[in-house]
Amino acid sequence: MLSCYRKFGGGLPDESPSDYVINRCFSFSLGAEDTLVTTNQGGWVILNKDEYNLLFNGAVEKDTSLYAALEQTGIILTLSNQANILRISCEQHAYLNRAPTRLVIWSYGSKLDEVDDRLEDIGSKAVDFFLSIPHLHDQVHIEFRGDFLSRYPLIQKIMNYAMIVGCRKKKEVFFYIVSSPHLMTDKIAMDIANRRIQYQAYFDGSDLAIAGLKKIRLYETASVQLLAFPLDHVGQEARLVHECVTLGMHRINVKYADASHPVEKYRKASLAPEAYYHFWKDTLEFILERNRKGFFLVEGQAQELLWNIIVPGAKSMSSRRPCGAGVSQFIIDLTGRILACYCAEWLEMGSVFTDTYDAVITSANGVTARCLAGDLLPKCSVCAFNAYCGHCPIRSLEQHGSSLLEEPDDFECQSYIQMIPHLFKRLKDVEDAKILTNWV
Repeated sequence: MLSCYRKFGGGLPDESPSDYVINRCFSFSLGAEDTLVTTNQGGWVILNKDEYNLLFNGAVEKDTSLYAALEQTGIILTLSNQANILRISCEQHAYLNRAPTRLVIWSYGSKLDEVDDRLEDIGSKAVDFFLSIPHLHDQVHIEFRGDFLSRYPLIQKIMNYAMIVGCRKKKEVFFYIVSSPHLMTDKIAMDIANRRIQYQAYFDGSDLAIAGLKKIRLYETASVQLLAFPLDHVGQEARLVHECVTLGMHRINVKYADASHPVEKYRKASLAPEAYYHFWKDTLEFILERNRKGFFLVEGQAQELLWNIIVPGAKSMSSRRPCGAGVSQFIIDLTGRILACYCAEWLEMGSVFTDTYDAVITSANGVTARCLAGDLLPKCSVCAFNAYCGHCPIRSLEQHGSSLLEEPDDFECQSYIQMIPHLFKRLKDVEDAKILTNWV
């Protein structure tokens, strides 16, 4: 028997072990001997054949240790744990009513040299819109996504304005930049370090990318992570990890060719889920091996999944219930359009020049975005991994043309149903589990 969870209480049951009901559970075979059992709330346990039979024959009271573990993970509901399980369920769905924490100013679709004279105005309007939201959290996140390094002085002005407005509103503003490092200069790298901006680099393995990353790595205060794409690294997983270690990076996100990448080739290319899974698995293995040798290096895709696996009720924009589009984030493009997500440019909710926050969230597309919850899809609702995978319903809607998918056999689904079992199997290994649990 194996589980990894935030404990709800003591180790032994307080009441009679016969006083319980089985929660709504899902099972998935991890091999000849082991079965993974999960719940909608994120609780899980790996059982051997005898333990599994006791559970589904309604006889767990015969094994006190098994009873205690199933109670703590919410596999069975008792007088001692039902309030905690209900709280997790409520928190997952109350997410719909939370204020956004993330503003993304996105450059895709517009040539920056065509909007030079408007970029500062659009940026300031976006900041005004975002920081006017009622009940906004005290700490907020403003991200610049795209090739903004070519217009960095204008980005500095927008950040300076956001700091002034944030101070007036008593909000702490953190900045992120997601871009290619090809245009990185010493001056930009110094400013990123001084402002403590988290920089996420689209890494294609080229000499220009490596040179740009070396510039920013000169400043130890700079927070940098790589977003690596298999199209540029298939068959070169070991080299990718070696470059990451050599450059002093601590976190590498393995991503596939998705709609959010600003480079045109990624928006048109396709990658088979099986190829992506093997690339991810091999990269993870190289990273685990580095950790065994004393390096601290994290694979970001595994880290995101582990948050949902290890921390019951983990609240993340990437969590599946519900989608973060139009709920925890707003995307502003360089025409001033307010979008729910950069995965769906057609899901426009308003404009920073004409619309208030109330008008945006009550718009037809705003309501649509807030109603998109992956676990409402027929296949997802009965999947053993529905609490962990972070499947994106907007991306499915874009790919399949329907939000009511009978078979969400899209890229993400086919990838996650291989990746998540692999992580559970890794957690069975004591040494690997020590490394993986240290990532969250």
